[in-house]
Amino acid sequence: GNSIQNCVDDAISLFDSTNVTVEHNTLVDSKWGIDGINATYLAVSNNAIRNMILDGIQLKNSTSSSISGNSINNCNGSAISLLDSSYDVSIEDNTLDNSEWGIEGINATSLAISNNAISNSSIDGIYLKDAASSSVSGNSINNCEDAAISLFDSSDVTVVDNTLVNNGL
Repeated sequence: GNSIQNCVDDAISLFDSTNVTVEHNTLVDSKWGIDGINATYLAVSNNAIRNMILDGIQLKNSTSSSISGNSINNCNGSAISLLDSSYDVSIEDNTLDNSEWGIEGINATSLAISNNAISNSSIDGIYLKDAASSSVSGNSINNCEDAAISLFDSSDVTVVDNTLVNNGL
């Protein structure tokens, strides 16, 4: 993998990209770690991402992708954010520590959020707004200042078998 640091914007940008694998990279001290916009069939796995000005991994209007096995620490935004009609994305087996939100999904559909370890979020562990047809299962969420899991204006979301310890709200 690559070691990328001190970027003014994205450490790795994936615009209008299809069938891309991003793995085994170390990304430090940038605005975003990995930024995927209008991307399809992304596999983002086993990356170490830390000290981002905004999000560790951000997908906007991206589909049929997986985010797994990443270690993401110290983001001033979300460790992982899924925005603007992103759908059919699996987020699993990630370790997310010390960000505003562990996982944030806004206007996203068919998310499978499972087996993530989320800790020390300054807001929520998992935050879904306008989300639909999604599942949140098997996650361990600890020491978040607000809620471990927040759902707003969301429908058909299954929340099951999560371990929630010492969270706010």
